[in-house]
Amino acid sequence: MIKKIILILLAVTVLLSNNYKAYAFEGDDHDQYMRKVLFGATDVYYRKADKESEERKAIDVLQAGCYLAIDYFNTNPKGDKSYNILREYGVSGLPEELSKEVTEGGIKYTANAKTHRTKTHKGWDYDYSKDYDGGDKANWSLRKTILINSVKKVFHYVDEDEGGKSLLDVIFSLFKKKEVNPINEEKCESFAAVLYYIHILGDQLDSDEYDESFSIAPFIANGNSKVCIVDEMKSHFSILFASQTSSADYKGLMRGIKKYKKMAEEYMDPKITPGGIYLSENYERFRENCEEEYLKMLMDYVPNLLREEDFFTNIFKDF
Repeated sequence: MIKKIILILLAVTVLLSNNYKAYAFEGDDHDQYMRKVLFGATDVYYRKADKESEERKAIDVLQAGCYLAIDYFNTNPKGDKSYNILREYGVSGLPEELSKEVTEGGIKYTANAKTHRTKTHKGWDYDYSKDYDGGDKANWSLRKTILINSVKKVFHYVDEDEGGKSLLDVIFSLFKKKEVNPINEEKCESFAAVLYYIHILGDQLDSDEYDESFSIAPFIANGNSKVCIVDEMKSHFSILFASQTSSADYKGLMRGIKKYKKMAEEYMDPKITPGGIYLSENYERFRENCEEEYLKMLMDYVPNLLREEDFFTNIFKDF
């Protein structure tokens, strides 16, 4: 009887630790991956920033926008905290209340740590309404807007066509030289998309086995999805760093993307890698040599490229 009780306690402990790991990953690890790709692998910029500084608040907004858009489901304290961060910062397009269900035009829906991925993780431009009767179960269209609006607010993007300037601003603008907005709408969306795919890559790294069931956008295209992380990021980087395509860092980034895509294709090809990616030992090597190294490569090049973008350094000073 005592042995049975001990076994039950051990089983409960394992379950709880796994759940803790899952939820801890969903929050802290995702935020760290995002910060490290933007600011460098040491994560020094965020850790040294004063908590009340504009730079720290801006990073918190980007993190909160990612969480609400990609991972929020059910009701939890992190959802409330993220919602309040965005609301206090003045991000537009938020539902009136976080408690509003998707059926009421909100973003709250019922799911768990795995099933929520099928409703928000399949791709930045994926049409989720075609997957389920009754349409987009997580209201991805609104979630996507929330993340884009978070980026726009952080980088002070003003849409003049939508009344972004007051009458007084318009009058003053007639008497001074027109200033060029350092970021446009296309760049805002691509920046948001890059944040999205960093998050999806983090979930791939957290997976214990290769999943081709298309519950999440794959690292490279597979039989179930033509949309993949490396191609999507390459496309959005070309927009984000359009003025730097001849730079050494941009060329290095493109070489890295090509390198890890080719390597991943070789792991997936059973003619090159016997057994293919479905063998657990092959998948472990694939994750370590392709996905983990790809993430490190992003940490090497992306911060250097962002240092050359006025829209970024205007907000994140002394970076």
